[in-house]
Amino acid sequence: MIFRALNILKSELQHHLSAHLKEGESVILGNIALLDNQSLPGNGNVSNLDGKVVLTLVNIKQEETLRNVPHYKVDDGQTVYKNPPIHLNLFVLVTANSSSYETSLKYLDQIIKCFQAKNIFTNQNSFEQFNDPDIDQKELGPFRLLIELYSPSFEETNYLWSTLGGKQLPSACYKVRVLAVEQDQPTAIGGTIKEIHLRDK
Repeated sequence: MIFRALNILKSELQHHLSAHLKEGESVILGNIALLDNQSLPGNGNVSNLDGKVVLTLVNIKQEETLRNVPHYKVDDGQTVYKNPPIHLNLFVLVTANSSSYETSLKYLDQIIKCFQAKNIFTNQNSFEQFNDPDIDQKELGPFRLLIELYSPSFEETNYLWSTLGGKQLPSACYKVRVLAVEQDQPTAIGGTIKEIHLRDK
């Protein structure tokens, strides 16, 4: 679901920016930390990030308020025990990497407008849902992604770009919440308690 969430954002941005992107430019999922390594020997397989709007996953955090959920449910007279789903918040860095700084700022403006106009994505309104040929429509389930602008401090921004190993580029960081990750595999199945009999001493 992590890949799919990022792919939804990529599809939405590509659709929104299609009228603004120049020939050869696109929106991609990629590691912006590899930007300075593209020209190094042995890195011929690194995807070219020049002239791209790059979505990079920079952090994952569990949603603390949704940790205490039941680890079982009663289904058709049986008690099914499963580990509770993990609800995640994804922190995504969206970088406008154009050869022109002015163009990068214009793209950044459009990126912010895109997620301001539409900040909730579901299986009913996702552009990717209906237009990605690689998505098996039969396997799609309900989902809900809430996108909000995350504004790190100057110190956090400096640390982030230092960690990524590059110079700071026009970018915006978004928090994507709440993403439920669950494997549909029970840990145990048992019967349900229907009566309680008390014995007299």
